[in-house]
Amino acid sequence: MTDLMGNQVPMLFSSLAAAVGPYKSGKLRALAVTSPKRSGAFPDVPTMDELGYKGFDSTGWFELMGPAGMAPEVVTRLSQALLKAGEDKNLQEQFKQLGCDAEFLTPAQTVEKIKSDHAKWGKVIKEANIKAE
Repeated sequence: MTDLMGNQVPMLFSSLAAAVGPYKSGKLRALAVTSPKRSGAFPDVPTMDELGYKGFDSTGWFELMGPAGMAPEVVTRLSQALLKAGEDKNLQEQFKQLGCDAEFLTPAQTVEKIKSDHAKWGKVIKEANIKAE
């Protein structure tokens, strides 16, 4: 981000959270978001899909995980509390101000997200012949 704002690099793929401040202050110009939908923090910025890169989806996300043997009732209780918190309008607005369009998933949805991302990025890695160094 520092190199972009200092004209050391011509462009940057960045998290929205790191870009929201410089964008709102006019220090950088957002060209596109990499999510399937426009960002709440950047509603006027098109998606890569809208710009012709059909199906482009490269979004970061976080999950809360516990040990494999965690009691199901604990998982349920934590999941319900997180889902309830995700409905709070004040919390949603705080996330939006940080450039985060938060989506709260159930444990089953999270497992599917992990499997889907693993398959998608595994294919990219294989096709591009990317090797760990």
